[in-house]
Amino acid sequence: MNSKFDLAYHPAFVTEAGERLPSQQARMFFAAVLLFVLSFLPVMQAQDAKSPYPAMAPIDQYLISDRSAEIARARSSAPEALSRDATVLVL
Repeated sequence: MNSKFDLAYHPAFVTEAGERLPSQQARMFFAAVLLFVLSFLPVMQAQDAKSPYPAMAPIDQYLISDRSAEIARARSSAPEALSRDATVLVL
């Protein structure tokens, strides 16, 4: 098939005599083109590591001091049919 869309007959892969380049030469051509294109891409650099939350509150602010209130709050977050028989673990 010698259509103008056939990659094997692309002008870059055909010699002046009309012969196709061997596949090894085609691979080397693609590698050279890839290196050429990648050489123009900007260099990516990692950013400095920052804390995920720069103004994080103390952990005591998030804990519930009353154990039974924490269990009640956990049970209220699910439907009654599920939370009735659920086991709630408190840290």
